[in-house]
Amino acid sequence: MTDEHRVVTAATPSLADDPIVAEVRATREALAAALNYDLVRIVEDLRQVEAVERARGRQIVAPPNPVSGAAA
Repeated sequence: MTDEHRVVTAATPSLADDPIVAEVRATREALAAALNYDLVRIVEDLRQVEAVERARGRQIVAPPNPVSGAAA
């Protein structure tokens, strides 16, 4: 690692310091705790939320298929 890289890295805030990332992580933790960290219940809850949003007319967009050649 060059000295120049260290200066740039030191000046760049980490994701751990980002308040938006902290809020997302706190929300994720609260939702997981509310469902007793049960992955099956978390997925069921997500599907229920998606169904409600579809009924409201929102389009749920799936992530791209990495096999299809889309850039990662």
